[in-house]
Amino acid sequence: MKFFAGSATAIISNPLWVIQTAQTMSGMDEVSNEESVIPKKRLGLFATAAQLMRTSGPSAFLRGLGPALVLVVNPVLQYTVFEQLKNALVRRRRMAGRVSGLLTDWDFFFLGAISKLGMLFRQTSMK
Repeated sequence: MKFFAGSATAIISNPLWVIQTAQTMSGMDEVSNEESVIPKKRLGLFATAAQLMRTSGPSAFLRGLGPALVLVVNPVLQYTVFEQLKNALVRRRRMAGRVSGLLTDWDFFFLGAISKLGMLFRQTSMK
């Protein structure tokens, strides 16, 4: 479910990031004269979107969507590792007879750190 939520967020917000990037980059390609630098007026949100649509078509709003969707996978995997570690720790403590206060704040801290490290090692081994 988290994968779908993350994917929906990436798909919905990507066009806005493309527009914001286009606005940022719009004044960077001009050659400035040492004597007089006249700042170019930036286009607004809708004007930039219209310009992108005219120059590049609807596909312009999908630029960078692939990498954004790939990045959605990492937190999903990290959460899965965290949940599996948490369930194993709870099971182990129940078998040992420690039912009250099964997990402490420190347990959650270490479980989160271990799951994050697991994702770090996974990423470095894929390179």
